[in-house]
Amino acid sequence: MIVDGPDGALWFTLNQANAIGRITTGGQIATYPLPTRAAVPVGIARGENALWFAEILAGQLGRITVDGVGRIDASGAIESFPLPDPASEPHGITVDDGGAGWVALETRAIARLTLT
Repeated sequence: MIVDGPDGALWFTLNQANAIGRITTGGQIATYPLPTRAAVPVGIARGENALWFAEILAGQLGRITVDGVGRIDASGAIESFPLPDPASEPHGITVDDGGAGWVALETRAIARLTLT
C-alpha cells in the first residue's frame, strides 16, 4: 500500500521486509524497520502529522509521526497499539476528517478507533 504523507513524500508498507518506506518526489528512499518482529505491515493511511498502518500478524496498529520535512519524531520511535483481539488481523486502515481510524479486520468486521 502507498499513501501521500503529511510531509509531501510518499509512504508505503514493505510487508515482506517488516518495514515502512518513504520516497520523496526527487527519488530519495528511506526505510524504517518495525520494532515488532514479524508484524507484517499492510494498509497505511495519513493522519495529522503521522502515518498509521495495520500490522496484520501482530494484531495491532502502528504509528510513525513525522515533521514537515519527513523526519520521524524526535525519539525516532515507531509506536504500536495492540487491538483488543490480537487475532483480528487488521488489513486496511483509513483516517476520517475527525481523526478517527477505521480498520478492516480479517474477522469480517470494521473497527472504529480513536487515534490519540
